[in-house]
Parts: sequence; C-alpha cells; structure tokens
Amino acid sequence: MITRNLVAVALCLAAAQASAADQKQFSASRTETITAKVKTIDQKTRMVTLVGKDGSETTFKASEEARNLKQVKPGDVVTATLDQQLTLWLLAADQPAPELSVGSEVYRAPAGQKPGVMMTSDLGGVATVEAIAPDKSSVTLKGPRGNRVKLAVRDPKNLEGVTVGTRVGFAYSETLAADVHEAKKKKK
Repeated sequence: MITRNLVAVALCLAAAQASAADQKQFSASRTETITAKVKTIDQKTRMVTLVGKDGSETTFKASEEARNLKQVKPGDVVTATLDQQLTLWLLAADQPAPELSVGSEVYRAPAGQKPGVMMTSDLGGVATVEAIAPDKSSVTLKGPRGNRVKLAVRDPKNLEGVTVGTRVGFAYSETLAADVHEAKKKKK
C-alpha cells in the first residue's frame, strides 16, 4: 500500500535546489499505476473479487458510494493511478510560516457509465526538525498536528545548516484516479 510516508522517503532521495532567495528546497514525486481484472461481482451483496497481473486476488465490498456498480462485469479491467508530489523548503528564523491548509475534491463518473473516480487532496503547512541522526542519514520532522515522520537522507550535504528546531515549509498533493473498462478483445 502506498502511503504518504513512502512519498516522504522518496522526497529525501531528491537533490537540494536553491531558490532565488538561496532557500533550500527539496522535491519528489511518485506515480504508480496498478491494474486488475474483475473475477467475480455479486450485485446484491456488492462483493467484488479482483485478480492482479501476478494472480493475487483481493475481495472487498464496494460501498454504496460506488456509483454505477451495475455496469461492472467479470472480465472488466480496473486501473488505478496514484500520483504524489511533495516539496519541502527550509524557512529562515524570521520568515513567516505558511498556515496549515487542507483541501480535497472527489469527482465521479456520471450515472450509467462504467465506474470511475478521481480524488485529489492537498496539504500544506510547517513542520519542525525534531531530530537529526548523528551520521545525518535521517531527520525526524514534527508536523503541525504533532505527528512525527522520520525521513531517510540521501545526501548528508542537504542537511548543512539544518539544526533541531529548524522550521520546514511543506506542500503535498495526491491524486488517485481509477476507472473500469471492458477488457480488450484478443485478435484471433
């Protein structure tokens, strides 16, 4: 399962870039697409079984919010793409901090079509450096709601000038798009 922590780790693999104000900035992005075939679907109980390319099966109950479930048939293909982007930048001691911001949107396929959804979420704010490993291989950030995230650091030079208490601005966005379509017919 892809999580925000994986994106945070990926962030640390990015190289530092200097902005116009010589502000260190770190960015990372990740996109992953998975596909699975509908093996079975029970319209009454809303239970769906998907089979991945590797043969693994996943069974779940589609919520009532899953519109157009009646359009799904065994053999249909489900495709889901997750796109994540994260940017961190170091804030000077006297630099105003961006306020915590949270936003999300959900778009669903119109009634009568195959199911589809696109969900977006955005999060921005300030975290504080809470700990730095002695070998500078990781850093721990404390978020605006008190959550802590330990990030791997690819290049210890990226931590030059960073100390416990340094404020870090962040912007995170995530988009999940999923759709169901008929399997392509094989040519004979």
